Formats: sequence, C-alpha cells, structure tokens
Amino acid sequence: MSSSRRDRLIDMRPWFIAAALAVVWAAMMVYAESRSPDALMWTGQQVAGTDRYGVVAYSYDGKAFHQAMAAASAAPGPLPVTVDVDRSDPYNVILDQAGNRIVDATIVLTPVAVAVLLVCVGLYRTRPRRAGAKDSTYGHGIDPSAMDHLLERRRRGI
Repeated sequence: MSSSRRDRLIDMRPWFIAAALAVVWAAMMVYAESRSPDALMWTGQQVAGTDRYGVVAYSYDGKAFHQAMAAASAAPGPLPVTVDVDRSDPYNVILDQAGNRIVDATIVLTPVAVAVLLVCVGLYRTRPRRAGAKDSTYGHGIDPSAMDHLLERRRRGI
C-alpha cells in the first residue's frame, strides 16, 4: 500500500468511527423494532377488515374474528381497515397504518443514511488533490508581492 493511500485511510479514521457508530445505532434500532409490537406490521399477514365503534372484524384462515382496538375509530358505520395478523396467533393483531410504517422505517434508515453520508464526506475531504491544481497559500504568511505593495503604500504615506 502506498504512503498516500495509508495516509488517506488514517485521515479517514474519524469518519469511519462515526459511520460505524451510526451503523451500530441502526442495528440497535432494528433489534428494538423486532422486539416491539410494531414488528407485526413487517412480519404479519395483512388482512382486510371492517371497523365499527372501535371493534374490528376480520377473517383469517377461514375463521371470523372480532377485536376491540384502541386505535380504531368510534365511527358508527363500517369503515374498511387493514390489520396485520400474527400467523401463529390470529388474536394478536395490529392496525396497519402508513404513519407507523413511515416512523419505523425512518428510525432504522436514518442512521444508515447518516453513516453513508459520513463516509462520503470523509472521502471528499481526504481526496487527493489534482496535480495541476493551484496550491493554496493559506498558512504560508503574506505573499511577497502583497508585502512589497503594503510597504510601498506605507512609504508614500497612504
């Protein structure tokens, strides 16, 4: 490995560490989501049902079920809803709502996006400069021509 590549990898170390921490955070969020009741939205069977006064009626595997749901509406008419049913326990259901899916996906995908962004920014900041690019004079003191100009103005009294 060339010296410049090794130096670039060493310069990238803080960016890699921050990205790794973001990926670990995402893994912890995936674990937390898999243990929450919302995991049924991702692993359950979607079934159509109707909601009346907060009681959801649905059928699964040829059997009819009724379940009181706190998140269901209290509207008198039958409203169509979608529920996610646990395949091993059809009494374990959750209302399928797009908002919950968006929040769950955001909780998991945001740290992954941050990790990718950190690596990209780190690669950009540690990129090798082009050979023909003009070198920056920042940090090298005052340019001699600028110094001559300033001294000449001082001599003239301007």
